[in-house]
Amino acid sequence: MDYRISDEQRAIADLAGDLFTGNGDTPPPWSVLEAAGLPQLLVPEALGGVGLGQVDMALVLIEQGRGLVATPLWRHAVAALVLARAGRTPAPGERLTVAVESDASAERTGDRWTLRGTARAVSGAGDAAKAVIVAQAGDRAGLFEIDLSDADVARVDGILTDGEAASDLILTNAPAQLLDVDAGWLRARAAACLAALAVGVARGAVERTAAYVTARHQFDRPIGSFQAVAQRMADAFTDVEVAQTLAMELAWRIDAGADLGNSVEVTTYWANQCSHRVAHAAMHLHGGIGADTSYPIHRVLLMSRALELMLGGSRQQIARIGERLAA
Repeated sequence: MDYRISDEQRAIADLAGDLFTGNGDTPPPWSVLEAAGLPQLLVPEALGGVGLGQVDMALVLIEQGRGLVATPLWRHAVAALVLARAGRTPAPGERLTVAVESDASAERTGDRWTLRGTARAVSGAGDAAKAVIVAQAGDRAGLFEIDLSDADVARVDGILTDGEAASDLILTNAPAQLLDVDAGWLRARAAACLAALAVGVARGAVERTAAYVTARHQFDRPIGSFQAVAQRMADAFTDVEVAQTLAMELAWRIDAGADLGNSVEVTTYWANQCSHRVAHAAMHLHGGIGADTSYPIHRVLLMSRALELMLGGSRQQIARIGERLAA
């Protein structure tokens, strides 16, 4: 893997950085993201998309995380790519979302499929017209497209830990369309997106904290000059560098069609470890102001925790690797 990014990729990252500015208080309108082409980033050009890859998406999501912006960009982008791979084209401007985990089961009657069960905490579902859902079809997981306006789809709206709007989707024999796309392929894409977001949140936390410990003085010197503070910052920086390297490698493997092996679990594990440790370090080094909800650093902890829950716990990733090695 060549870890250098091209001028085009740098321009995409810079564009995303310009859009995801501030501290996440006012996410850019969806129309602005659409005008920049970000929701269609992964869709092939022949189908009206931008035609870029997972590495490009990772660069965008890192910038989104740095800006602490909670918006369902990756869910729409991945759902749009799934439909494109399945030969289905959403209507222009149609909002999409994806539920990677659910307890839904699929039942086939003739050539019709229906889904029964619940997909929880699906961000973007309130504004989406359709959703791609992973459901159990017999002894295997399948991907299904559902219309969220259908009478057999009930929505319970709420707010996630990081302030993002989300919904529980309750399916009662909801009509569905089976998509010819592997569920494992989708899960790898979702993990790559969430890991990139987590890395971005952590990198933004390191940058904000570095600025704070440089400006904050105690005993007539910056607190960042104290050895204990400097060591904590160095550990946080190292965590981010390791997690970002793994996140970019996973994205590259997906684009290259390479064997993923344990890459998804290893990347997820380190994204979780990084976001957890860095968020706590940032809160600690900010002192009392870190817990002040009028100051943005508390959002780092909230967003990193929300992403950790979406990614799945670190122990779960280690267990999966162990099961694979023991097989």
